Amino acid sequence: MTGCQFICTFIIGIVFALIMEQPPDITMTAPVVLEFIYLIFFGTFITQFLFTFGVKYASANQAGVIFPLESVSATVFGCLFLHEQLAAAQVLGGILIVTAIIISSISLKKTTQRSQ
Repeated sequence: MTGCQFICTFIIGIVFALIMEQPPDITMTAPVVLEFIYLIFFGTFITQFLFTFGVKYASANQAGVIFPLESVSATVFGCLFLHEQLAAAQVLGGILIVTAIIISSISLKKTTQRSQ
């Protein structure tokens, strides 16, 4: 499943990149190629594979809570380690995601308690 996801994402990404962007002026040296391989393999493929592998050991409720936090945690880590600057829309989006998770967790607990 992860492999199919990456192949489809690659094809769609290439099509849109060729249509909407100018190719960057990059000299493809050995270090640049190795950096791309590192990012593709460790920064994308391994992390997505481990996420997909780990989700099968979580309940549907746990997976539903963990998945939306991926973008929030990536943004927080980008701010902490890379000193990224956030726009107001990003902060608002993060707050909305966390609020939605809290609300769904509270309502799930109430529903579970009533059914027992």
